[in-house]
Amino acid sequence: GHTRSKKVEIASEWDEHNNLRSWQLFKAGPTLMSGNLVFRISTDGQAGTVVNTHSWPWVPDLNVWYFITVCRVAGVNRLFVDGVQLGADQADTATYFDGSAVLAIGAEMSSSSAAIADTSIDGFADEFRFTVGKGRYSGEFVPPVAPFGRDVAGDPDFASVVLLSGFDNGIDDESSYGRTVTAYNGAVMLTPDDGTAAFQSINSL
Repeated sequence: GHTRSKKVEIASEWDEHNNLRSWQLFKAGPTLMSGNLVFRISTDGQAGTVVNTHSWPWVPDLNVWYFITVCRVAGVNRLFVDGVQLGADQADTATYFDGSAVLAIGAEMSSSSAAIADTSIDGFADEFRFTVGKGRYSGEFVPPVAPFGRDVAGDPDFASVVLLSGFDNGIDDESSYGRTVTAYNGAVMLTPDDGTAAFQSINSL
């Protein structure tokens, strides 16, 4: 929990200071949007097209891991925490703005090297997977207990994964794209290493 009125960013491609809004998933502070868990999008980067696709009351417990998922399948967007759907199905056939905002985990970025104040997570992060063009969950599900697949044998839809970070072997992208991932604000892998096939986390941001 936190007492800020700002957004605590889980993941986003969102830079409202430069009108580069695409999508963002965040936990609002208690004086912002009732402290809800929010997924919002924009179709042109401007404030006027922002739609809060999901805004749902959710209060996470301290020292508990959560598996948070936003998934769009056949024009329906759903929000899940630990495989349980929060709120109703939301119609979503929008084309999200394809801007140049930085894809960020754990903070909202105003550039490739600058986080926006009071948007970073004071906590821990583990497996992060961003899949484009393939909806994975059309209903409630049992969250995985093993790392995501790193090839087509482990994940038949691996070719659709555009970013995958597990933080086991470094703060990097383990998808087939091998994108450059840069850590800021002192985020590092936790040590000692927790083993080859186990979950690894980064520290508080």
